[in-house]
Amino acid sequence: MERYLGAKIKELRQSRNWTQAYLAERLNKSVSTVSGYESDAHPRSHRCTD
Repeated sequence: MERYLGAKIKELRQSRNWTQAYLAERLNKSVSTVSGYESDAHPRSHRCTD
């Protein structure tokens, strides 16, 4: 499930034509954190995905 979530975040972001920078701004996170979420390199807190 964890790997699916990263792919789903990327898919949804791209479907909205959002950049990682734009999503990072909306989440109040860094671009590198968003990139890590999408590549499953960083654990995601439930707070970010609620």
